[in-house]
Amino acid sequence: MDFRLSAQEARSHLATYHYWLLNSKPSDASAAALKYDAVVKALEGCSIQGSYTHAMSARCQIRETLAAKERRMPMWGQKGSFIIQHQGITALVKSIQPPSQTCVFQLSLHAIKLDAPFISSTGYLSIIVSGLGWNMRDAVCSEIDALLTKDLCMIDSEYLDEIEFPIWAVETLSTIEQQYY
Repeated sequence: MDFRLSAQEARSHLATYHYWLLNSKPSDASAAALKYDAVVKALEGCSIQGSYTHAMSARCQIRETLAAKERRMPMWGQKGSFIIQHQGITALVKSIQPPSQTCVFQLSLHAIKLDAPFISSTGYLSIIVSGLGWNMRDAVCSEIDALLTKDLCMIDSEYLDEIEFPIWAVETLSTIEQQYY
C-alpha cells in the first residue's frame, strides 16, 4: 500500500470527521472515523496490536504526517497543540487522540505562565471534552468555565522544574503579552 496515497485518503477522512463533529452529526462522524481507521489499519497489515508503541509504526507516522502546524488549533482527531487564553488562564492545549467513534476526546492543558494562577497546582490537567458542535478552542473554554467554580491556585514549587513546553509556546506567549502591555 502506498503510504503517500494512504495519507491523502486518511487526511480526507479526518477532514470529513471534523466536519461532521462540528455539525453535530455523530453517526456520520463515526462512519468517517471507521474509514480513517481502515486506511491506517491496512498500512499496519490489518493489525492494531502495538500500533502506537513505536514511532515508526504506520499509525504514528500517519498521525505525524497529518498533524496540525505548530500554534494552530487542530481539527478533532488531529494531533496538535496551541495556546489558549481564557478567563485569566493561559495554557498550552495538546491533542494527540486520533478520530474515534465516541466523539469524545482527552486533551491536556499545560501551564506556560509559571508565575500565574492555574487550574491545577501541578501545572497540568487532563480533560475530557465532546467534539459535537464545538471546535476545540470552544470546547476547552467551556471546560475551563466549568473548572473555574473552584479556586485557582499557584503551581507548587516542586513541579516547576518538571514543566516543559515547546520554544514556540514561549515565543507566542511573549508576542501575546506585548500586544496587551
